[in-house]
Amino acid sequence: MEPIDTETLELGKSVPALEGVFEVETLAGKVRVQPVFELLKASLEAYTPEKAATLCGVSADLIRKLARMIAKAKAASNVATLGVGKYYHGDLMMRAQILVFTLAGHIGGKGTGYCSAGGLLADGQSPVILEGSHLSKEVLWAFAKERGLQLAKGYLTGKDTRRSLQRAIADGWTKAKVFSNSTLFWDIHGGILDVSARPCDPTLKRDVRAYVRESLSKNWQLVEPPASKQPKVLFSFAGNALRRVRAGNRLREVLWPKLDLVVVLDVRMSSTAQYADYILPVAGAYEKPNVVMNSSANVPFIHATAKAVANVGESKDEWEIACLIAKKVQERARAAGTGAFVGRRGHARNLDDAYDVLTRNGTFSDRDAEQLSQVLVESSSNLGDAKWADLKENGFARYSNVGKFPLSWGQASEIAPGETIAPYTWHTEKKEPWPTLSGRMQFYIDHDWYLEMGEALPTHKDAPKAGGNYPLTMGGGHTRWSIHCSPA
Repeated sequence: MEPIDTETLELGKSVPALEGVFEVETLAGKVRVQPVFELLKASLEAYTPEKAATLCGVSADLIRKLARMIAKAKAASNVATLGVGKYYHGDLMMRAQILVFTLAGHIGGKGTGYCSAGGLLADGQSPVILEGSHLSKEVLWAFAKERGLQLAKGYLTGKDTRRSLQRAIADGWTKAKVFSNSTLFWDIHGGILDVSARPCDPTLKRDVRAYVRESLSKNWQLVEPPASKQPKVLFSFAGNALRRVRAGNRLREVLWPKLDLVVVLDVRMSSTAQYADYILPVAGAYEKPNVVMNSSANVPFIHATAKAVANVGESKDEWEIACLIAKKVQERARAAGTGAFVGRRGHARNLDDAYDVLTRNGTFSDRDAEQLSQVLVESSSNLGDAKWADLKENGFARYSNVGKFPLSWGQASEIAPGETIAPYTWHTEKKEPWPTLSGRMQFYIDHDWYLEMGEALPTHKDAPKAGGNYPLTMGGGHTRWSIHCSPA
């Protein structure tokens, strides 16, 4: 047994064992261990094509044919996007699919791969949005104190610091409180947990509430405000909670009575807007200039729209609405002499400069969303020499590299002009370590919960029954606007 360097993919003189059972000496004495591949083989013995056919309804012959096609193909790929993940046990399905492509060697090459929801973002939004904000100063200062020395050492020694930075962001994500888990917010403050905790899934070993409590107590997840505090104001933007959230009727019963104010920004009279104190009409897609800053490797383009028609009624673009609210907050705070308050991180925050901070003291016009779009585009390092004027005319521009935004590093590849993008070539060709604990691709998850539920490796689990003997196979929720009707 030899330890493997987790900072590289080099094996040295070691020859990894894929099969067998071994004894190793530990602080607690000798223990028997075996490679994950050995465990995987044992777990798959129950899933013969005939057994799989009874589970999925596809014939055993067709399963064998597909398996051989994937195994013999020079390149195979799959685009799952955000669909499978919304099935109950969708994570197990996707883990199994990714395992197939990996075992067949279809990761990190041209025409290969498994795409779920990889991000590719224009990095101009980072300095523009965060520059000068209280959030960035607090988070970055704390980050520098904890990780600065490690990252500086890597930089001075010429090592690629991207993996260290990715790990640092992941490790400090909940502590930073940059984002809160919306699902947990609805669960805890909206009463959804009372519905989801009903005993419908026989594979769960404990009440759902027990898992939630443990997750929050160990800082694995974050909910803001914490369960001990009541939310008072809800701003709904680019969402429709009373339509999108499963069992959304519970939000009206549990969350709404807690709120002093509900403000909805929307392009139409949505379900949530019907129960709002204020509705701020948002301009439609062709009533404002806009730029879509995020994409993916299979569609590696930034897209833009120009204002084509006049605004309907009193609708405004989101930037102007945000500026008008900030301006009024600043005005009222100064008039009342109410400046500083203690924010959720315990730091002093100010209301009397809200508008100045948002507009960078007038650097950005509060009425010109096109100016903001131009700065976002032309400040980006990964859009080549794209200019807003050209983008507005052509409608799109191609990404030139993954950029400086950490979320885009998940693509882990170079972007060459005129060529398709093959994610993960940093790992498969340049042999850079993966952003995992071991520095390698991992399929065995030895987290206590996964071990408890028998999901350390991908496995099959039947969908729980809903409303009688009916398997719950899919839970939607992404739809923002739709109408349900029943026959008269």
